[in-house]
Amino acid sequence: CAVPAVSFFVALSPVTPMLASWPMPSFAPLVVLVAVFAAGEFRRPGGPDVGFRRAWRAAVVYGLGGWLVLSFPNALALVPGAAHALRGPLRRIAGHREAAAELAEVLGAVRTPDGRPPLIVARYYMTAAEYAFYLPGHPTVYNAGRLLGKRPSSYDFWHETDLTDPALAGRTAVLDGRGSKGWEEILRFDSVAPLAGGRAYLGRGFRGVAERSHRPRSADSVSP
Repeated sequence: CAVPAVSFFVALSPVTPMLASWPMPSFAPLVVLVAVFAAGEFRRPGGPDVGFRRAWRAAVVYGLGGWLVLSFPNALALVPGAAHALRGPLRRIAGHREAAAELAEVLGAVRTPDGRPPLIVARYYMTAAEYAFYLPGHPTVYNAGRLLGKRPSSYDFWHETDLTDPALAGRTAVLDGRGSKGWEEILRFDSVAPLAGGRAYLGRGFRGVAERSHRPRSADSVSP
């Protein structure tokens, strides 16, 4: 059960970036096999052989080291020369609270005509989920990833995060960042202006989804 999936991800890793969590479920059957084998070795008269003892110690050291790195990733920044090299991965692991604090500062400075908090729109579903968790009050965060041609996510099938909802007309929105496709190409506003040096954009007078963008399917159109 485990070998085909693990082999696939290992073979693919030199070609494209991988996430270590993808093959993780495939390790479960291997743990059972290793446990059965280890139990037999430890019950052997005279104790395990030399090869098994070395492999067991190496596995324990590797496991403890992996646990420490995964549990306390920021400690890697203390290693000389590692802070700069690992800046990207460390930010992906532990930079969400900092990013949410920066966005919260931007949101606090925005004043809307109707007095309601601005809509928050991210460009990727994981970013939307992180903001919804780390921002004060856990606000609703919209995801425009499907409009940018990315694969659909659960954000595209719930009424609470549907950017095509007519009730959003006229609202002010804070748009997180900017990519190769500008906000004006996927969402319609009366005006769009940069905030915080371009880290966010302010859209005033929301008028819906642009006709040429990848429109999300409604929940009613999803087959059971």
